[in-house]
Amino acid sequence: MIAVDWFLVALLAACAFLAGLFRRLSGFGGAMVMAPLLIGFFPLVYVIPIVMTIELLAGIWLAKNWKVEKEDRPRIYRLLIASTITLPFGIYIGEQIDPQHLKIIASIAVFWFSLFLLLQPH
Repeated sequence: MIAVDWFLVALLAACAFLAGLFRRLSGFGGAMVMAPLLIGFFPLVYVIPIVMTIELLAGIWLAKNWKVEKEDRPRIYRLLIASTITLPFGIYIGEQIDPQHLKIIASIAVFWFSLFLLLQPH
């Protein structure tokens, strides 16, 4: 029988709920909320698939109501092509860098992006 740590299950559910609420209100950023919270409790090799799976499912759920304008399609295609090309490089870099350094880099990126968004005029 598999032993379940219910604290970690509750933590994962709470982080997913908080990230979902943030994503629902802003339209993006669920992974930016969830990953820094989970990285302190789970190994990085588990956090990335958990966060990406939840984000993928949330994106599919929200996509059913999307109406893409014709002028937005080229931008979407460029993003799709760029992400398809750069994903293998990201996986390679993630395998080569020490997880502790990757956590520091991710934390710094989240901090600076949050600061950037906070300082934008509204």
